[in-house]
Amino acid sequence: MAISSLPANKLKITSSPLTLTAGTRGTITIAVQDEFGNPQPAGAYVIDLASNSAGTFHFYATGTQNVVTDITIADGVSSVTVDYYDEKAGTPTIMVSAIGLASDTQQQTINPSSIDHYAVSTISTKLIEVPFNVTIYAQDAYDNNITTGAEASEGISVTFGKTDDEATPKSTVTANGTATVEMTMTIAQCG
Repeated sequence: MAISSLPANKLKITSSPLTLTAGTRGTITIAVQDEFGNPQPAGAYVIDLASNSAGTFHFYATGTQNVVTDITIADGVSSVTVDYYDEKAGTPTIMVSAIGLASDTQQQTINPSSIDHYAVSTISTKLIEVPFNVTIYAQDAYDNNITTGAEASEGISVTFGKTDDEATPKSTVTANGTATVEMTMTIAQCG
């Protein structure tokens, strides 16, 4: 009795989900399989690559700086790799698709990078000597909020555009990457 292989039926992301730091990349393996999950090396396929990341992301030909939006699995080969890069912290879903094959998706995890700067919530026009609240956020170079780790809880100095010796507070401590403080200015500031 002869056993013949079944035709290619689907794409499958066979590598484990990535856990990356924002601004870095990792390798994803994509396989062509039959309906039972067996590798199927017959035929060449152009695989379209997509992500629902809310930030800047790229796919690269593995080990290169060449940005790609699709990658080819050659005839006689059942899998291919591609590198994924993302700057937005979160859990983006990657999708791979090709004509004639069922597509596949996989969720990745992107964590913030190390602290780069602090951002301040929008401040509308305020009156001198009238207290108002402002929130300060610890952020990485890609403007992702840092909410965990040693960098998420640290003391910071508060300075103003113009010297205001009577302004408060002079410093605060972030907890989980944020600090909401009540500010009072005694000199008009702009910008």
